[in-house]
Amino acid sequence: MTFELTCHRLAQAVPLAPARRERDIFDRNPHAYRCLPLSTANAAGWELLCPAGFTATWDGGTGKDAIQVVYDDAAAPQFAKSHFAFGILTLETGWLFKTTEGFGLWVMGSPNDPKDGISPLTGLVETDWLPYPFTLNWQFTRPGSIRFEKGEPFCFISPGLIQPVAACQPLELDIGDAPDLQADLEAWTRERDGLMQRMRAGEPDALK
Repeated sequence: MTFELTCHRLAQAVPLAPARRERDIFDRNPHAYRCLPLSTANAAGWELLCPAGFTATWDGGTGKDAIQVVYDDAAAPQFAKSHFAFGILTLETGWLFKTTEGFGLWVMGSPNDPKDGISPLTGLVETDWLPYPFTLNWQFTRPGSIRFEKGEPFCFISPGLIQPVAACQPLELDIGDAPDLQADLEAWTRERDGLMQRMRAGEPDALK
């Protein structure tokens, strides 16, 4: 099944870009870039970018007026707002996405890109039939202020198969039931243990 994504631009559509492999937390700890699953997850989709910088402040209350959003530019698109109350900040994308039948879109914050004081909520949207756009919602984790800069990703989208996942019943086996796979695992474990020992010893080739 081939995945196709069509992006219909609505009013005040925010910038859409291929996802980045780079992360600030990885730059501070470059060993993270050696982890293929992390780097692959970072780039497996597209990011929606803030068209303007803003500061959002939550006073801890449960009403819609408990969140205040102040934009750096008063004329900027009003794409961030308090809609659901209870400390939830809603950001609009300005896009209506359509996918191949059977595919939806995972809608979330950018993988491995934590933000202090607020956390993205994750949804799986059935974009193969829904005729309307979605938003991304962020939950404040404590009262206070958070910042989004202009050009900063606030939403990450990635394809997901809906029906095959719902219909799948995982098959549980002992590793000994798959002797070839077990042999590959044991060989990998030996090689990794040897590499780690060489790295701890400071061998230049291993550190590369």
